[in-house]
Amino acid sequence: MPSESESRWDGALGTSIVDESPEASADGLRSRPGRPPGRPVATAVTKTVEQSIIISRPVADVFAYRSALENGAAWQSGVLACELAVPGSAGLGTRCTEIRRGPGGAIEAWELEITEYEPDSVVGVIACCGLQRMTERHMFTSEGDNTRYTLSVEISGSPALTASVQRKIVENLVRFRERVEDRR
Repeated sequence: MPSESESRWDGALGTSIVDESPEASADGLRSRPGRPPGRPVATAVTKTVEQSIIISRPVADVFAYRSALENGAAWQSGVLACELAVPGSAGLGTRCTEIRRGPGGAIEAWELEITEYEPDSVVGVIACCGLQRMTERHMFTSEGDNTRYTLSVEISGSPALTASVQRKIVENLVRFRERVEDRR
């Protein structure tokens, strides 16, 4: 069982997963008092998931497409629309409202803000909806003619299981790569 803030490696998905709650078991779940052993229940804990993907495009192209928050609906499952608070180019302080389809089909309005911005290198985004908060760090490094895009996401206030979040991140990054590589 991981200790508090200890990371474990999930080789099948190629990702690093951190559950920062001291009560968490190896599968990222906590048991509720009164529940039979072996019947864990997901709780709202802070989780960190990191995933990388190689994209056959230069860093500048990949960075430009990702830092444009309005592109989210084209590659993120569940994102229906994005409205920028002030239309224009992306940068530190850029804000938008993303309309997403949430659990059970509920429509959710997420408030996003770019909190870190280093051209062709890093984009930091904080996304909030009610008590749920995601802190994302998108890192871009050149690997010859390709780009390594690494996404680190810290999730808090959500009972979502780490495995389901991880699966969604992988699916979204694959779709992102397809969109960027098709823009030739």
